[in-house]
Amino acid sequence: MSLMRKFTPVAKIHSLRLDWSIMGKMIQASVSTPCVDRFIDILFEDGVYITEFCNVKENVSSCMYTFNRFKLDFCMGTTMIPSISLAIPHYALKLFSTQKIRNYRDGLKYLVDVMGVVTDVFCQVPYENTGATETGVRVKIVDTRML
Repeated sequence: MSLMRKFTPVAKIHSLRLDWSIMGKMIQASVSTPCVDRFIDILFEDGVYITEFCNVKENVSSCMYTFNRFKLDFCMGTTMIPSISLAIPHYALKLFSTQKIRNYRDGLKYLVDVMGVVTDVFCQVPYENTGATETGVRVKIVDTRML
């Protein structure tokens, strides 16, 4: 996976203490049936993934399954790449079983248990000891339900 070599592990960025709350954070995701069929062979329970081309929308509708301010909208262009991460606990993403998802009707919103929604990505981070700029990636993940 050549894509993985481009990123610096979170542990090496020397950022301040990361205040991530993992368990019990739910965000609603709208996944069309063709997308569910595409992701069946990729996604597995307790996996960590890099997701590209996924829309983040305000979670305002008549059917709100979670209290998260945002919801994810997967489309045909969405890609998900499994990630081997030592910095993220393996409880970052929980999924329904494949059989359960296949039995749902079209139009239902599936729930994806995630840490939050990525709101900012910092590509250059000041090194704490010297103040010099270090090349790396720090991702800010937000879940505003508890505010």
